[in-house]
Amino acid sequence: MCVLKYAFIGGVCTIVDFTIFIVFTKFFNFHYLLVSTASFSVAVLLNYYLCINHLFKGGVRFTRRTEILSFFIISVIGLLIHQSILYCAVDLLGVEMVSSKAIATASVFTWNYLGRKCFVFRPPQSDTGKD
Repeated sequence: MCVLKYAFIGGVCTIVDFTIFIVFTKFFNFHYLLVSTASFSVAVLLNYYLCINHLFKGGVRFTRRTEILSFFIISVIGLLIHQSILYCAVDLLGVEMVSSKAIATASVFTWNYLGRKCFVFRPPQSDTGKD
């Protein structure tokens, strides 16, 4: 069930990400990597808000400050992967921008989910097996 909720939240964030990306690249002719960074960042902020309020229990493993920092470190790594795929697809392979963005976004989905679920929001290990 958690993966389905994350997929729904991710879908909402993806719509926001793609809307910003398409508007600023297609209608205002901004550079696709600059816009992708900005749209990805907006989507990450929305994702954090939605995850904390509807999916993961915040403040379980870390203090809120460490949790936010960890969440955004996972996101920055995801952004680097995303931008690398986007650049390679558009500039090296000649794939259309929006299609390339879809490929990059789908590729980073698993990284973001597992990083957030297993590291940021995973409850601390209990000491039940120790004397």
